[in-house]
Amino acid sequence: MDDLKNYIYYSICEKSYELFEKTNYTTYTAFCNGIKNSILLEDMDYEDSHRIMDIFDYIRKIYGLEYHESGDYIKGYFIDEKFRDFERPIRLINEYFKNSLN
Repeated sequence: MDDLKNYIYYSICEKSYELFEKTNYTTYTAFCNGIKNSILLEDMDYEDSHRIMDIFDYIRKIYGLEYHESGDYIKGYFIDEKFRDFERPIRLINEYFKNSLN
């Protein structure tokens, strides 16, 4: 189960990093902390809720998760700051292997 969890977190990072690149945030960590605070304060603006839904749809399509499972993984990713572990590989792949992306 841990391996699947890591793949799911990796996919969340992949999608959220893609979304981050379209924002005015200066760092991915600041972007993720913004979403984390929105989740914790239960005060999500339109942009954050749209980003969460994009991530939600992305991992549901890949892994066939139930709605509550997808939500739990996304919530865990941001609240437990899993983005600190997964950012570097995603950033390096985006930097050095741009042609491998869709």
